[in-house]
Order: sequence, then structure tokens, then C-alpha cells
Amino acid sequence: MIYNKSYGNSSSTETRLTVDEFKAKEIAKKFLEQYHSIIVNEVRLEDEAWIVSAKTGLMPKDVKKVMIDAETGRILGYS
Repeated sequence: MIYNKSYGNSSSTETRLTVDEFKAKEIAKKFLEQYHSIIVNEVRLEDEAWIVSAKTGLMPKDVKKVMIDAETGRILGYS
């Protein structure tokens, strides 16, 4: 399960995403490498948060997901 902060509905059309896909990937790699050897599989943006999936072991099911706030770069959760 990914732990997530709530995003309120904003009437503003302006987004303030300061973290791009490359930076999100780097944040997730540094976080996961503290505990695993990793290979990043996928990076996608969902609701102003980057979801980075990384293989962390020898088995195909050994995948971790890190959720990163696209504005601040803060790790919101992982599973």
C-alpha cells in the first residue's frame, strides 16, 4: 500500500511542479539504495506526485514504489 497525503481540489489551473521526472527518479534511487540494490523500471506522474517503481531483488515480484511530491521533492510514501 502506498501511503498518500490528500490532495485538495484546486480551482487554480496553475501547477507548481518543481520536481521533474529525472529528479523524482534520483530521489527514489537514493532512498531505496539505502536498503536495496535497485533498477528503476518506471516513472509516472499522478495527481502532482511522481510514482517511481524499482526492482529491488532477483525475483520479478520484488518491486518497490516510491511516491514523491512533484512540487517539493518530499517522499510521501512507499510500498
